[in-house]
Amino acid sequence: MITEDDVRKIFTGLEHGDGAGFFEHVDDKVDWIVQGTHPLAGHYKSKSDFLAGTFAKLGKVLPNGAQLVVEHLLVKDDQAVVELHSLATAKNGLRFDNRYCWVVHFAGGTIDRVRAYLDSAMVARLFEENPIQPSVVSPIMDPAQTPAAIEFGRFSVLPRRRELLAEGRPLDLGGRAFDVLMALIEASGAVVSKDALMTRVWPDRIIEDNSLQHQISALRRAFGADRDLIRTIAGRGYQFTGEIRTVLARPNAPRAGRRGADSNVNILAAVTGRSLPRSWRQPG
Repeated sequence: MITEDDVRKIFTGLEHGDGAGFFEHVDDKVDWIVQGTHPLAGHYKSKSDFLAGTFAKLGKVLPNGAQLVVEHLLVKDDQAVVELHSLATAKNGLRFDNRYCWVVHFAGGTIDRVRAYLDSAMVARLFEENPIQPSVVSPIMDPAQTPAAIEFGRFSVLPRRRELLAEGRPLDLGGRAFDVLMALIEASGAVVSKDALMTRVWPDRIIEDNSLQHQISALRRAFGADRDLIRTIAGRGYQFTGEIRTVLARPNAPRAGRRGADSNVNILAAVTGRSLPRSWRQPG
């Protein structure tokens, strides 16, 4: 059974900006749902996916990290309800005065399930005013720099072959629908307006909204049960909700295990705005 003192000690890592200390107590296979309609929302099924989909993005727009402070706490048996307040400031000077409520489940003192609630509008504004530069294929990118594959869940995109695969099997997808998908992926979780999509996919042409809607419908049919990978944001546009992993075609790429460990260390350093102890880094 977890106690209030135990929970406060664990969350002290976030209060002091030392995210590494907090995530020591999070299970590698944590089930973490972030509710809402914003670039951080999603269902994450591992610690690495959660870090990449949320704290890594925040680290790019909040120079000193999220700076989360515990304001209220309720603990019963193996669960805790934690109210957090962000004291962060964005790159553009915006005060990110957000409040969170995390419903946390513990197994043997380790966090294995979380349901997180926050102010969606404030998160959306944060990323609208501090856009993250696309991390994957862009229309003007040198083909030599194009990733060999872009993976999300059971799907893979092969940019050079312009193919969408589900569990390794090619799906029937038209060229316009593929262009729409790439534009949404490149937005890194931000909402892409209808005008921006139509300009990207149909340059120098005037088309009606139903042409775009037809391509969105084609993508959702291809995704099947995962059709919510593309979310409609009323009055604003569309948002890609999948957590992407890029596979680079580099002959001398580092070993997967080392790259993954170093990646988590770099993410935590970006979020907290602090260098992490050498003990957190891989030997070699």
